[in-house]
Amino acid sequence: MSEAYQLLANPLLSESDLREVLGRRNFYFKTVYANDAKMLSTLGKFPSSLGMLGSTVGLVDMMAGLSRLGQAGIGEAMAMALATTFWGLVLTYLFFVPLADYALRLNAEDALLRQLICDGVLLIKRREEPQVIAEKINSFLSLHERLTLKKSSLPQDYWKEAEAAAERIRKKYAA
Repeated sequence: MSEAYQLLANPLLSESDLREVLGRRNFYFKTVYANDAKMLSTLGKFPSSLGMLGSTVGLVDMMAGLSRLGQAGIGEAMAMALATTFWGLVLTYLFFVPLADYALRLNAEDALLRQLICDGVLLIKRREEPQVIAEKINSFLSLHERLTLKKSSLPQDYWKEAEAAAERIRKKYAA
């Protein structure tokens, strides 16, 4: 947000330049975060596969030990085979898959927030009225959030204060 305001204060950047710069930065973060989520998703494939490999090795060991140990060796070897499957599934479905889903959700939320900031800064650059900016920014909110905001509707004096604050920010960064 502060970086966007600094770009906004740069008189050399036109509205289209500002849109391009902010758009590229948004794309960069979205790509990096999507790659992180993809990596977690890929990592989630390994523990269950290794668990199945451990089960197969354990079952082979169990079959090989039948001639030596007879039925007495089945329980221990089978327990080892099932333990590797269990831990592979635990790591996959209780750690990596939820973490990858969480990373995807955070990526989507971050992209939305960055788009909101970009649109807000561009509206300020165009010197739109504060009420118009507020309505356009509100379009990023869910219906529930918009209704909650309307219930606590702000007094008309608020818009005058917001406009004065916006003007102070413009002057600060224009200097």
